[in-house]
Amino acid sequence: MWRINRFVDGNGLDQESVRQSYEMAKSFRAEVIDVATLVELELDDVLCDFFVGSEFGFRERFKSHILSTEVCGLFQKWKILRSAVNTKSEWSTLAKAQKDTALIKELKSLISFRNSFAHDELVVDAKSAVCTLSYFEGERKTIKITKKIALSIIDEAKLVFQWVAGLHYAFEGEMEQRN
Repeated sequence: MWRINRFVDGNGLDQESVRQSYEMAKSFRAEVIDVATLVELELDDVLCDFFVGSEFGFRERFKSHILSTEVCGLFQKWKILRSAVNTKSEWSTLAKAQKDTALIKELKSLISFRNSFAHDELVVDAKSAVCTLSYFEGERKTIKITKKIALSIIDEAKLVFQWVAGLHYAFEGEMEQRN
């Protein structure tokens, strides 16, 4: 069971509404982290496509030695992708991706939300039973965790996943044509 990081204003505490609010926020937290993990795994494949091609042994070594989370975090992978997309390349897949600057920004936004949900403070206002995520992004910020906001983040994350998966499949198609 996840622990509520912090209660504020415990006067008039309604245990059930606080619990429901927290359970909703916890569910969204898990889904954001889950979809970000799926995006990261797909991004690993895209970076392997770009840097090492289709040979299985090279891909596995690249993943285990360079792209493992102990060596290269999701934000660093985003920076590598952004750099690769912005370079001139013989890969037509990257040329097409250059037009997708909004999705590259959405990927960065997903990473930020993922890190906030994973590492920052979930606060429950016991009076209003409102959950907020308190995080640091250049400065201390808070976001109210409502169903609408959470679903918006999740929907954007799914679009980012589809885009990254599309890059991977496009690279695979290019690699097949070159062989």
